[in-house]
Amino acid sequence: MWNNSYNIKKIKDVKSEFTHLGKDKQSALYKCTIYYIDNNNKDKSFDVAVMVSKDSEGGILGTYDSYTGSTRFTRWVGLYDEGNTENSQLEPDNYAEEVMKDDVKILFSNKLKKDNQNNIEKLLDYMVEDVTILSDKDKKEIVENDYTEYFKNTDTLAEVTYSVKPKDINNTGWISGNGEISGEWIKNKTAYICVRNGEIVFSGTGW
Repeated sequence: MWNNSYNIKKIKDVKSEFTHLGKDKQSALYKCTIYYIDNNNKDKSFDVAVMVSKDSEGGILGTYDSYTGSTRFTRWVGLYDEGNTENSQLEPDNYAEEVMKDDVKILFSNKLKKDNQNNIEKLLDYMVEDVTILSDKDKKEIVENDYTEYFKNTDTLAEVTYSVKPKDINNTGWISGNGEISGEWIKNKTAYICVRNGEIVFSGTGW
Protein backbone atom coordinates (compact mmCIF):
# COMPACT_ATOMS: atom_id res chain seq x y z
CA MET A 1 0.00 0.00 0.00
CA TRP A 2 1.61 3.26 -1.21
CA ASN A 3 5.10 1.72 -1.32
CA ASN A 4 4.76 0.49 2.28
CA SER A 5 4.08 -2.99 3.59
CA TYR A 6 2.01 -3.17 6.77
CA ASN A 7 1.36 -6.94 7.04
CA ILE A 8 -1.96 -6.45 8.82
CA LYS A 9 -3.19 -9.46 10.76
CA LYS A 10 -6.08 -7.71 12.52
CA ILE A 11 -7.37 -4.12 12.61
CA LYS A 12 -8.00 -3.07 16.21
CA ASP A 13 -9.37 0.45 15.84
CA VAL A 14 -9.75 3.40 13.48
CA LYS A 15 -9.78 7.00 14.70
CA SER A 16 -10.38 10.08 12.56
CA GLU A 17 -9.50 13.74 12.97
CA PHE A 18 -10.86 16.63 10.87
CA THR A 19 -8.03 18.65 9.31
CA HIS A 20 -8.99 20.74 6.25
CA LEU A 21 -12.03 22.14 4.47
CA GLY A 22 -11.98 22.75 0.73
CA LYS A 23 -12.58 26.26 -0.53
CA ASP A 24 -15.67 25.03 -2.35
CA LYS A 25 -16.94 23.72 1.01
CA GLN A 26 -18.04 20.53 -0.72
CA SER A 27 -15.22 18.29 0.47
CA ALA A 28 -13.07 17.88 3.53
CA LEU A 29 -9.90 16.06 4.48
CA TYR A 30 -9.59 13.80 7.51
CA LYS A 31 -6.56 12.17 9.05
CA CYS A 32 -7.41 8.58 9.94
CA THR A 33 -5.16 6.50 12.15
CA ILE A 34 -5.39 2.73 11.63
CA TYR A 35 -4.42 0.70 14.69
CA TYR A 36 -3.60 -2.91 13.91
CA ILE A 37 -1.75 -6.08 14.89
CA ASP A 38 0.89 -7.24 12.44
CA ASN A 39 1.87 -10.80 11.54
CA ASN A 40 4.32 -10.81 14.47
CA ASN A 41 1.49 -9.91 16.90
CA LYS A 42 2.89 -6.43 17.50
CA ASP A 43 0.68 -3.36 17.94
CA LYS A 44 1.29 -0.81 15.19
CA SER A 45 -0.46 2.06 13.42
CA PHE A 46 -0.27 4.24 10.32
CA ASP A 47 -2.03 7.40 9.08
CA VAL A 48 -4.02 7.80 5.89
CA ALA A 49 -5.71 10.78 4.24
CA VAL A 50 -9.45 10.35 3.76
CA MET A 51 -11.61 12.68 1.69
CA VAL A 52 -15.28 13.09 2.62
CA SER A 53 -17.50 14.73 0.02
CA LYS A 54 -21.07 15.95 0.22
CA ASP A 55 -21.76 14.23 -3.09
CA SER A 56 -20.18 10.87 -2.30
CA GLU A 57 -18.84 8.76 0.53
CA GLY A 58 -15.27 9.72 -0.35
CA GLY A 59 -12.35 7.39 0.05
CA ILE A 60 -8.78 6.80 1.14
CA LEU A 61 -6.34 8.93 -0.85
CA GLY A 62 -3.00 7.72 0.43
CA THR A 63 -0.52 8.42 3.21
CA TYR A 64 -1.56 11.51 5.11
CA ASP A 65 1.80 13.32 4.96
CA SER A 66 1.92 13.12 1.17
CA TYR A 67 -1.36 15.02 0.78
CA THR A 68 -1.22 17.72 3.41
CA GLY A 69 -0.06 21.16 2.30
CA SER A 70 0.81 20.10 -1.24
CA THR A 71 -0.39 20.87 -4.75
CA ARG A 72 -0.66 17.10 -5.25
CA PHE A 73 -3.58 17.21 -2.85
CA THR A 74 -5.06 20.05 -4.93
CA ARG A 75 -4.87 18.15 -8.22
CA TRP A 76 -6.31 14.95 -6.82
CA VAL A 77 -9.42 16.18 -5.04
CA GLY A 78 -9.88 19.76 -6.25
CA LEU A 79 -10.38 21.17 -2.79
CA TYR A 80 -8.20 24.24 -3.23
CA ASP A 81 -7.08 26.64 -5.92
CA GLU A 82 -4.23 25.25 -8.03
CA GLY A 83 -0.89 26.09 -6.47
CA ASN A 84 -2.26 26.86 -3.03
CA THR A 85 0.11 25.63 -0.34
CA GLU A 86 -1.54 27.32 2.64
CA ASN A 87 -3.92 24.50 3.47
CA SER A 88 -3.04 24.57 7.15
CA GLN A 89 -4.35 28.15 7.37
CA LEU A 90 -7.84 27.27 6.13
CA GLU A 91 -10.56 27.28 8.76
CA PRO A 92 -12.81 24.21 9.03
CA ASP A 93 -15.87 26.50 9.02
CA ASN A 94 -19.07 24.60 9.81
CA TYR A 95 -18.52 21.64 7.51
CA ALA A 96 -17.36 19.17 10.15
CA GLU A 97 -20.35 20.05 12.33
CA GLU A 98 -22.72 19.60 9.39
CA VAL A 99 -21.28 16.14 8.77
CA MET A 100 -21.84 15.24 12.42
CA LYS A 101 -25.40 16.58 12.30
CA ASP A 102 -26.20 14.42 9.27
CA ASP A 103 -24.68 11.38 11.00
CA VAL A 104 -26.76 11.99 14.14
CA LYS A 105 -29.92 12.39 12.03
CA ILE A 106 -29.31 9.00 10.44
CA LEU A 107 -28.54 7.36 13.79
CA PHE A 108 -31.65 8.78 15.44
CA SER A 109 -33.87 7.89 12.46
CA ASN A 110 -32.61 4.32 12.71
CA LYS A 111 -33.32 4.35 16.44
CA LEU A 112 -36.91 5.51 15.86
CA LYS A 113 -37.36 2.79 13.25
CA LYS A 114 -36.04 0.10 15.57
CA ASP A 115 -38.08 1.38 18.53
CA ASN A 116 -41.20 1.39 16.37
CA GLN A 117 -40.60 -2.23 15.41
CA ASN A 118 -40.26 -3.26 19.06
CA ASN A 119 -43.03 -1.13 20.57
CA ILE A 120 -46.60 -2.36 20.91
CA GLU A 121 -47.89 1.06 19.84
CA LYS A 122 -46.87 1.57 16.22
CA LEU A 123 -46.24 4.90 14.54
CA LEU A 124 -47.67 5.76 11.15
CA ASP A 125 -44.77 8.10 10.43
CA TYR A 126 -41.93 10.07 12.02
CA MET A 127 -39.52 12.85 11.04
CA VAL A 128 -36.16 13.99 12.39
CA GLU A 129 -36.26 17.73 11.84
CA ASP A 130 -33.19 19.26 13.44
CA VAL A 131 -29.99 18.41 15.29
CA THR A 132 -27.93 20.70 17.51
CA ILE A 133 -24.44 19.50 18.39
CA LEU A 134 -23.45 20.75 21.82
CA SER A 135 -20.37 22.95 21.97
CA ASP A 136 -17.27 21.76 23.81
CA LYS A 137 -18.06 24.29 26.55
CA ASP A 138 -21.61 22.98 27.07
CA LYS A 139 -20.44 19.38 26.88
CA LYS A 140 -17.74 20.01 29.47
CA GLU A 141 -20.33 21.42 31.87
CA ILE A 142 -22.56 18.35 31.44
CA VAL A 143 -19.65 15.95 31.90
CA GLU A 144 -18.46 17.76 35.05
CA ASN A 145 -21.98 17.83 36.55
CA ASP A 146 -22.77 14.21 35.71
CA TYR A 147 -22.83 12.49 39.11
CA THR A 148 -23.20 9.08 37.40
CA GLU A 149 -19.91 9.74 35.56
CA TYR A 150 -21.44 8.21 32.43
CA PHE A 151 -20.71 10.93 29.86
CA LYS A 152 -17.17 11.39 28.52
CA ASN A 153 -15.32 14.30 26.94
CA THR A 154 -14.87 12.23 23.78
CA ASP A 155 -18.64 11.73 23.36
CA THR A 156 -20.79 13.69 20.92
CA LEU A 157 -23.75 15.21 22.76
CA ALA A 158 -26.68 16.49 20.76
CA GLU A 159 -30.25 17.72 21.01
CA VAL A 160 -32.60 16.24 18.42
CA THR A 161 -35.93 17.79 17.44
CA TYR A 162 -38.39 15.36 15.87
CA SER A 163 -42.08 14.66 15.24
CA VAL A 164 -44.14 11.48 15.35
CA LYS A 165 -47.51 10.47 13.91
CA PRO A 166 -49.22 7.86 16.13
CA LYS A 167 -52.17 5.73 15.03
CA ASP A 168 -54.49 7.38 17.54
CA ILE A 169 -53.56 10.93 18.52
CA ASN A 170 -56.14 10.82 21.36
CA ASN A 171 -54.69 7.67 22.91
CA THR A 172 -50.92 7.60 22.68
CA GLY A 173 -47.96 7.38 25.01
CA TRP A 174 -45.84 9.49 22.66
CA ILE A 175 -47.20 12.71 24.16
CA SER A 176 -45.36 11.99 27.41
CA GLY A 177 -42.07 13.73 28.05
CA ASN A 178 -42.42 16.63 25.66
CA GLY A 179 -43.98 17.67 22.37
CA GLU A 180 -47.08 19.47 21.11
CA ILE A 181 -50.16 17.97 19.46
CA SER A 182 -50.72 19.44 16.01
CA GLY A 183 -53.44 17.70 14.04
CA GLU A 184 -52.45 14.03 13.70
CA TRP A 185 -48.86 14.73 14.70
CA ILE A 186 -46.94 15.31 17.90
CA LYS A 187 -44.40 17.94 16.96
CA ASN A 188 -41.37 19.58 18.53
CA LYS A 189 -40.38 16.57 20.60
CA THR A 190 -36.82 16.81 21.92
CA ALA A 191 -34.38 14.01 22.66
CA TYR A 192 -31.03 14.49 24.33
CA ILE A 193 -28.60 11.92 22.99
CA CYS A 194 -25.04 10.76 23.46
CA VAL A 195 -23.13 9.23 20.54
CA ARG A 196 -20.10 7.08 21.31
CA ASN A 197 -18.12 5.03 18.80
CA GLY A 198 -20.73 5.63 16.12
CA GLU A 199 -23.68 4.48 18.24
CA ILE A 200 -26.36 6.16 20.36
CA VAL A 201 -25.63 5.02 23.91
CA PHE A 202 -28.02 7.40 25.68
CA SER A 203 -31.34 8.97 24.72
CA GLY A 204 -33.67 10.81 27.05
CA THR A 205 -35.71 13.93 27.72
CA GLY A 206 -32.88 15.57 29.66
CA TRP A 207 -29.26 15.20 30.68
